[in-house]
Amino acid sequence: MGQVVKYIVDHWSLTAGLMLRPWAAWRAGLLRLRLAMMVAVPLALLLLCSGADRQAAGAQGGPVGGNIHTIQQPPVDPAPATRPPAGGASPERGTDDHPSPPPTPRPPVDHHGSQTAPAPGEPERDVSPPGADAGVEPPPGRGGQFKGQPVREVPGAGRRVALTFDDGPVPGWTERYLRALKAAGAPATFFMVGRQAEANPALVKAVQAGGHQVASHSWRHADLTKAAQEEIEEDLLRTATVLQAITGQPVEYFRPPYGAVGPNLIAAAAKLELIMVTWNIDPRDWSRPAPEVITEHVMSRVGDGSIILLHESRPGTLAALPRLIERLRSQGYELVTVSDLIASSLAAAAR
Repeated sequence: MGQVVKYIVDHWSLTAGLMLRPWAAWRAGLLRLRLAMMVAVPLALLLLCSGADRQAAGAQGGPVGGNIHTIQQPPVDPAPATRPPAGGASPERGTDDHPSPPPTPRPPVDHHGSQTAPAPGEPERDVSPPGADAGVEPPPGRGGQFKGQPVREVPGAGRRVALTFDDGPVPGWTERYLRALKAAGAPATFFMVGRQAEANPALVKAVQAGGHQVASHSWRHADLTKAAQEEIEEDLLRTATVLQAITGQPVEYFRPPYGAVGPNLIAAAAKLELIMVTWNIDPRDWSRPAPEVITEHVMSRVGDGSIILLHESRPGTLAALPRLIERLRSQGYELVTVSDLIASSLAAAAR
């Protein structure tokens, strides 16, 4: 009892201060205490429950969290190979011993679902169809007698080959190609995009005047395998009409954009008696290889009646032409147009 009295006396000032506080201050203090208890009690219960779970886990003989299963990430498959577009030949498929590079993005698609033309000066590039660098002997005949199947090479032509250039005419480039071919005395075949020919008729006439062959590469380089036969016929007829109006010569040969061939395209070409021509050698000059790479690719694959795919507006291709032509001739090959290549085969077959 004495200790209690002593404690009260020693802390009288604090005790008196508390006892003498007004009732409003006591109410405020009690409210704060109540709020603190409302927070503290649930927190204490949560900690107690957590402790019980930990003890239960320990009683089962495993570490804390031992009953949590690790979720393993499933293995990631390698990037799938590029799929070719539907409708026939594969524009992104390379040769058996040369895998394709990353696919080149296609042009934008308009509201009709057809691909729009590339930007001026940067036309789209063809790449090898199935069987390129392998070779298929074309059947004899012309026009509809070919039944729309593309001519990839003409072995019956003997020691002759055809240089072909796609995607022109291109101002500032076609003239330079013509000068290189003239200097080498080599004829070639130019597969022209219709609306580019319509916009540059002087270049089309210059190609013809240089002793080269003018052929069709569709109106705007769209993937014709995605179109109805009537649309394809309209496209091919429009292109042929423009080219014939400029050159004064009927158009007999057509190269499908991307080398893509489908049933509707085959039927349309046969109806219009157009001979479809693809290629069996593609040095992929659209990927901008060095001139010597282009030359070596061609020379390592060339054979009787080869059709060599090249493109306009490629510096490496232009630089490679003199040396490529020289090496072809050194191996005994005569350079001719596609029509002369086929004519040579037919003449040889008739003998």
